Amino acid sequence: MTNWCGTHGYSRAQPMVISTLSFVVDCHMSARWAMQHQTYDDVVLAAIALGNDTDTTACVAGGIAGLRGGLNEIPARWRDGLRSREIVDDLAWKLVAERS
Repeated sequence: MTNWCGTHGYSRAQPMVISTLSFVVDCHMSARWAMQHQTYDDVVLAAIALGNDTDTTACVAGGIAGLRGGLNEIPARWRDGLRSREIVDDLAWKLVAERS
């Protein structure tokens, strides 16, 4: 089996102790750590590489990275593969309209 993390340049050996065991504070600390990466996909992949509660951590990190970089920072191949995208797009545009 190929080590996914190793082939993408991410290592479970991190410079600080980060726990990803489903606690809110741990999730936010992990997401904050992942935000040191520059691109949206690197942030999300780094959050996943931490292990344990990867879906929650990657979701939080991806949300923050999306706020930082905007919609176009999210790789098109990820956006295009989103299930029920029409529902998400509709809700996103309504949210944008309410902020205006």
